[in-house]
Amino acid sequence: MMMTSIGQRIKSLRKEKKYSQQFIAEKLNISQSAYSLIESAHNNVMIGHVLTLSKLYDVSTDFILKGETNLIHMNIENGFIPFINVEAVAGNLNELQGAHSQSEYDRYRIPGFKSSSNHLLFEVEGDSMTPTFYPNDILICEAQHSISDVADNSLVVVGTEKGLLTKRVKKEYGYCYLESDNKHYSPIKIENEEIKAILSIKGKVTSKVNTNTKVETDKFEHMESNLKQLEYQIERLSQQIK
Repeated sequence: MMMTSIGQRIKSLRKEKKYSQQFIAEKLNISQSAYSLIESAHNNVMIGHVLTLSKLYDVSTDFILKGETNLIHMNIENGFIPFINVEAVAGNLNELQGAHSQSEYDRYRIPGFKSSSNHLLFEVEGDSMTPTFYPNDILICEAQHSISDVADNSLVVVGTEKGLLTKRVKKEYGYCYLESDNKHYSPIKIENEEIKAILSIKGKVTSKVNTNTKVETDKFEHMESNLKQLEYQIERLSQQIK
């Protein structure tokens, strides 16, 4: 099998997309002549350029650098979901609507999860939803058109002018309460028209392992045993009274 160079691979990807050398050069912040030398293998490609090209063409950096045999485009059709930087979109919630079609987002495929074009990934910040979600958990979310498309008491990511919030929604007529599962946080009342974007939470990826499961199970079984003994003693006492 004939080996291809990095220059040949990125040239092939560029032609597949029908991009001009000038267009790619502008994306890399270099001149068209400098980019031409990269494709012809007369100039080395920088790591920063590889990362930019990887996102632009929706391919892995390994494919660009090593020429893996199986080219997998990292798009939604192949199960790759955009990872949204909360701080990056806080000031422009309109970006959420077209995030799945934009190439500048990192994308990840979640094993066992069937993705669609309106799925997005977010990282949990803060502890307001502990113990349901922990800081740095990754939430798998599905964009909704409006608050009416979301079930009452469901888990959501809500976008307002002040930013993105991960909450549990309690709907009322014309407004809703955004509640935290951490009881140290007070509910937030918000009018429906203040909601600029809303996503329902479909799953999560976490590194948190609940090591207390066995202890909690033992406690429950012990309580259940005590309850049965109490029921037996009450029954005996009732018979003696009769």
